[in-house]
Amino acid sequence: MLHADAYFRAGFRIDKTYRQIASDTPAFRGGEGFLYVVDGTFTQTGCALNNISPNPFGINTILGCNIGSNAVRFIGTSAAPQFFELVGVETATVVEPGRSDLVRLYARPSYEFPLNNLNFGSSTTVIFFDLLSDSGDVREYRLAGTALAGGEFSAGYNFRRVYGQAERDRMEREITPGNYQFTFPALGRPNTPLYLNFPVRATVEGYTDDSIKQGFRFVNVGPWAPDGFAEYDLNLLSEFRWEGLTPAGVASTDRLYIGFRRTNTPGDPDTTLAVNGRGEPIYDFPPPGADVNLFPGSRIRLPSPLQNFYNLPPGFFRVSGQEAVLQLTLERDPKVGLSAVSYRNFEIPIRFVAGFPGAMAVAFPKDTPAALMAKDADPDGDGVSNWLEWLSGTDPYTANAPAALSQLAFVPASTRRSGQTVPGYWHMSIDRRANLPSAVSVVVESSTDLTTWTPVANDDPHWIIEDYREEPRIRILSRTPELTDHRYFRVKYNDPG
Repeated sequence: MLHADAYFRAGFRIDKTYRQIASDTPAFRGGEGFLYVVDGTFTQTGCALNNISPNPFGINTILGCNIGSNAVRFIGTSAAPQFFELVGVETATVVEPGRSDLVRLYARPSYEFPLNNLNFGSSTTVIFFDLLSDSGDVREYRLAGTALAGGEFSAGYNFRRVYGQAERDRMEREITPGNYQFTFPALGRPNTPLYLNFPVRATVEGYTDDSIKQGFRFVNVGPWAPDGFAEYDLNLLSEFRWEGLTPAGVASTDRLYIGFRRTNTPGDPDTTLAVNGRGEPIYDFPPPGADVNLFPGSRIRLPSPLQNFYNLPPGFFRVSGQEAVLQLTLERDPKVGLSAVSYRNFEIPIRFVAGFPGAMAVAFPKDTPAALMAKDADPDGDGVSNWLEWLSGTDPYTANAPAALSQLAFVPASTRRSGQTVPGYWHMSIDRRANLPSAVSVVVESSTDLTTWTPVANDDPHWIIEDYREEPRIRILSRTPELTDHRYFRVKYNDPG
């Protein structure tokens, strides 16, 4: 029986992450089993780290912080004190601190799960609190916890078992539904076993098409780009759909979150996800604050853990080519008694692009018939289809609206600081659309008579073409100051579809 004001928290976390890349089947990316028992705790102010100092009553001049420390902490057998600014302390009431050698796994539903060598971490922490008390009533509190680098403290007894990308089968053999029972040293009577039961219940896993097709996966995705990103038009409603969250695997107390995580490596659908300096995930929607270390954005809780869709209106992502990982998290934490808590992360790499359908929606007035916005339609009657107008960056709603281009101009020779002379050259530029569909290629062709056109090859002796898919213009440069003949240029779009 615990006191009403006692702090006791215990759980067996079973966490897994799956990512779906250019496929209908999510791939297991890793997981972990993490058991913890926290008996007693302390609450420190946001200025606590500024008060770790040999001076127990130093002045903290940061705005919003109180003045001085009011508690001293000793970790393990260390005689070096640490001074903190604490709000309150609650002592251990059930489990004896610092006796990880007495923790045992007593019963388990899977014989694959190791019985020994679990390497429980725990050391004793002693806190003397209320050093500034008017009454002089300085009390001693003992807590179980583990000292970390930098003066940080991880409360409670714990062990962690990590599983890599190739170890999904091993994890599912070792951690199965059933009851895991551990014994801990009782407070004041360390040699008396205290039995704690952690019931593990089945939840939703990544989709599998083995003997029985079941589990979670994103559906109606895309289209998939060749590099593995699912592309969505930033000018249209983005509809995200999934299946597999059924009453058979989802509890009524589960919570479902959606978040758009910032990535670390652009162009890599298998990239790791960005975190700020405090290890918190960075979300690009809702947008984070200017300082992501303080305001890294947040995820969104959906109304029901059984929900199977989320619609993102246009305009939230405004840059064509912007990437993120859509992360759907099913989180289980009953917050009642001893329980198995967990999360399942289901991820999909996405890219927002300025695609053809969205461009037509922007170019034409509202309620324009769909037939006039089709690829092969020519509503402005200039002989150029909507599709070609979009590829070349011209206006499909205005006749004869050419792409912007510059005249052929000469750049005189120049001399660098080193004394090297850079010869003059001719150049011009032609507008092009950035972030074209991956299947569409752009070729610059030249002609001397406007009848016969040939592509400008990479090894052309007279001309250089500079074209980057992310840039909005193509540059045409002469290799020498002399023009060998009259020359015309055009841009040709090749679309195998």
